[in-house]
Parts: sequence; structure tokens; C-alpha cells
Amino acid sequence: MDSGLPSQQLLGLILRPVVRFLVRRGVVFQEFDAKAREFFVQAAVEELRKTTEKINSSRVSVVTGLQRREVIKYMEKAPEVPVRSVSLTSRVLANWEQQKRFLTKSGTARVLRYDGENSEFSDLCASVSTAIHPGTLLFELQRIGLVKITPNGVKLVRAVEGSLHDAEKVYTILGQDLDLLFTAVDQNMQRVNPTPNHHIRTDYDNIYVDKVAEIREWILNEGRQFHRRVREYLARYDQDVNASKDPQKRAGARVAVLSAGISILPADPAPPTENSQR
Repeated sequence: MDSGLPSQQLLGLILRPVVRFLVRRGVVFQEFDAKAREFFVQAAVEELRKTTEKINSSRVSVVTGLQRREVIKYMEKAPEVPVRSVSLTSRVLANWEQQKRFLTKSGTARVLRYDGENSEFSDLCASVSTAIHPGTLLFELQRIGLVKITPNGVKLVRAVEGSLHDAEKVYTILGQDLDLLFTAVDQNMQRVNPTPNHHIRTDYDNIYVDKVAEIREWILNEGRQFHRRVREYLARYDQDVNASKDPQKRAGARVAVLSAGISILPADPAPPTENSQR
């Protein structure tokens, strides 16, 4: 899709918020520049692999605009191992909240026994993967504050994975969210799907300041309920949660829903000057 805008202007629209975020976090240009060159090479290699098996430094140089010697340096460097898009702990939480055998009559996550290989918690872990020992998953869930051990068993205390104070985890989630958002928007621009991806923003810019805290709490609660309904709906069609009896039924498609809300208070008015008081 041709927007009619110069490429430099389009680039600015995307990079401006990214650079603003990096500057606030103390990242200097030299760090950004080095990583950008490395990821340009990695992205070019990934895109070329979609159409050809013959990938060399000359082709990557043409795609990226970088000199061949620099391309060669980054091609020889082992790419960073991508973080799994959906972690084992996320799948454990999803099954805990969706599968009836792990729920109370009211539909909330049950406290699960965890003593022994045939325990309820081991059964939960096995529903996701048999390659990881239940004790390892339990330790990780405890470490990130999602469960606690009670006299009756393992209790789910927080259904949102991660810590807002864990910088590495926050940056990882942010990177994954940006990748999904860019892909969703790109698919919409290219009209890849007959039904476009959901991409909607609601924005009001003259809200009463004394109502911001109440609004923030309302959006947070509504968002939690919305994502709970989304998880319940998607779980019906996820092979890990509801395995099909048809061995020929193909799975592996990914569906992700992102949402975020933010409230920004207006800047305090400037104090009156001597001239303004006359």
C-alpha cells in the first residue's frame, strides 16, 4: 500500500515513540545503532528465506543498504535465541483457568494438591508438557509470584504473568507486543485476510482530572474481564486445551489479542509571572 508520504516521514512516525522510550530509559544512540544494524541483517535473512534458499552477503547488502563487510560480520554472529511466544508457565495458567477438572463449581481455579507424581498439579503440568518436571514449573511459578503453597495445596494468586518491576520481563513482553501489533497492522494494510485484524483505539483528551483514578480502575477491571472471555472462547479451539478426536485436524495457528490503557495527567499550569499579574 502506497501512503503517498515520503519514506523518511513514515519512518519518523514509527521510530519517534520508540526513540522517546529508549531515551527515557538511558539508551544512547551508539547502542541503538549497533543493534539496529544487527537486526537489519537478521530480518533481511529471514525475509530472503521466504523466497529463496540462496542467501549471501551480497543479497543481504542490497536489502539492508549495509556494506558487505558489515553484513558478513553480523551474518557470522549467532542470532539471539528468540523468547518463546507463549511460555510454559502461560500455558499452565491457561489450562488451570480453562479446563473444568481444575476449576471449582463457580468456575475459579481450584487449589491443587502437589504431593507426588500423580498429584493434581502434576496432572496440570502434564497437560502442557511432559518434558519439564512439575517441581521445576512450581518453582518458577513461585519465583514470579503467581502461586503460593497453602496447607491444602498450590493456590493461584495472580493470573497475569510477570512482574512490573522485572525490567527484562517487561522489555520482553513489550517487544513481543510491538511485533504482534506491527504484524497485525501490516496484514491490514496488505489486506492479507478477508476479515481485518482487530485494531481500534479510543481516545479522549479533556477528561476531568479528579476522575482519572476511577477511570483507570474501571478500564483495568473491564480489560481483565474482556481477556478472560477471550481466553474462554479461544480455549475451545486450542489443541492443548481441547484435543480433537480427529487425528487429521490440523492445529498450530496463533491468535493473539493485545490491549492497553493509559491515562496521562495534564501538566501543572505555569506559575504566574510578574507581567501576567498586572
